[in-house]
Amino acid sequence: MELAPVAAAWVLGLLLGLQLDVGVPALASFGLATLLLAILLKVRGFQVWPPLLVMVLLIGILRVEAPGEPAAFRFFESPDPVIVRGTASNDPELERSTVEFTLSVESLDKGDGWEVSQGKLLVFARPSEELVRARKEPYFRYGDVLDLAGTLNSPPELGDFDYGAYLEQQGIHAILNSLQMQLVAEGQGNFVFENIYSVRHRLADGIDKALPEPQAALAQALLLGLRGGLPDDVTDDFRSTGTGHLLAISGLHVGVVLIAAMGAGVWLLGRRRQVYLLLPLATIWLYALVSGLSPSAERAAIMGSAYLLALATGRPKVLFPALALAAAVMAGFDPHALMDVSFQLSFTALAGIALLTPYMSPFCGYWVGVSPGKETWQKAALGYLSFALLISSAVTVATLPLIAFNFHRIPTVGIPATILLLPVMPLLLISSGIAGVAGVASPMAGQVLGWFAWVLLEYTIRLVNLFSQIPGSTISVSRFSGGLLWVYHGVIAYLLLAPRTLYLLLSVCWQPAKVGHFC
Repeated sequence: MELAPVAAAWVLGLLLGLQLDVGVPALASFGLATLLLAILLKVRGFQVWPPLLVMVLLIGILRVEAPGEPAAFRFFESPDPVIVRGTASNDPELERSTVEFTLSVESLDKGDGWEVSQGKLLVFARPSEELVRARKEPYFRYGDVLDLAGTLNSPPELGDFDYGAYLEQQGIHAILNSLQMQLVAEGQGNFVFENIYSVRHRLADGIDKALPEPQAALAQALLLGLRGGLPDDVTDDFRSTGTGHLLAISGLHVGVVLIAAMGAGVWLLGRRRQVYLLLPLATIWLYALVSGLSPSAERAAIMGSAYLLALATGRPKVLFPALALAAAVMAGFDPHALMDVSFQLSFTALAGIALLTPYMSPFCGYWVGVSPGKETWQKAALGYLSFALLISSAVTVATLPLIAFNFHRIPTVGIPATILLLPVMPLLLISSGIAGVAGVASPMAGQVLGWFAWVLLEYTIRLVNLFSQIPGSTISVSRFSGGLLWVYHGVIAYLLLAPRTLYLLLSVCWQPAKVGHFC
């Protein structure tokens, strides 16, 4: 039985379990009937994989329905102040005058004494004067046990974007605006994450010493996932041009880093015995760790590892099944991840790279003028442009309906802007990392070695600003149904299963004269 159908049945079962209340007795009855059907088909000499897929689907529903997993605590909304005790469960980030972080709640005092509570809160807190004197920004740390006094509120409405649903997918059910705090204990988090976040902030300090603003803030966002210092106008430019996905460490980042590292591995080590794949494997995990190992970065790194495993085993045709298996395993650990937009975008972006690039590469190469022949610097430059066009087109085709469905807008300049930005991304990340490491050792060394990073960062800022001034850079989509989303990806799936049809469609669009040269 193929991996992809099994993974699809498992994920579909998890989705149905999240949406329906079937009940364990009903699932047991369906499971018994399916088992008997499988036995009957086997005795009769027929294929048994259809009932087995149904069995996998039922097990997926059972994974969500089975008792024993505590339900998340639903916080009440009240104008009256409360005191919450909990542990900072992610890396706090300074947002202007307040610090934002996630708090894993242990107990709650509504005014009549402490009571045990469980759940997560998104906290916006101001540090005490004592904490400001004792620590550097952002003052709060991962693993701090805190007593926070403030008011609990529902997530605000952000236009067409359902911010409350977005937070709920992460297990966060309310926002705490805290004006008073007390540090109860520190260092209560995971030892590994404490060290990861420590390195992350030391690199951020090094970048601050090596680069001016706003280039330093952009480098921290792209390399480390720290976006709190980005000026509003720069953030708005990225959002309005459809390039805001570049600011969130996700499947696109890991995909770009992965393919760039694969090219470097081939250049340094050749393709002998697949040893060259160790370089991209180490690179994507180093990148995920340095960026704070956020859920989206971790998921993308796992999917990237599955991609490399498929290549290492000499079975490039199982790239998508390997990605599907990785996604299914992660969803098995946390079924609610399937409803997370970042999870969907990470998987879809990497799946687009894995599935669409083999079909689109001949046409992208033709479009930019790449042809067989002697290797020259002009051909290398055109090849790099073809690579940027290929990756940005594949990712855009795969993720566009998801962006329209979740954010109710379609960026019209996203592809050309991304094409011009993607070629500098690997160099930008590497040079920013070098500048940050050098800045930790010596501010002067960081400034000397950071000049190249500054050039690339300035180019990025000016290019995005230029595209943001184009009229109609974003089209608002008030309604984009989930049914249309399924139809869109269904059509893509059909074209991938019928490659002759896909090649014919691409030929009509680009009309290359000699496609065979690039196949």
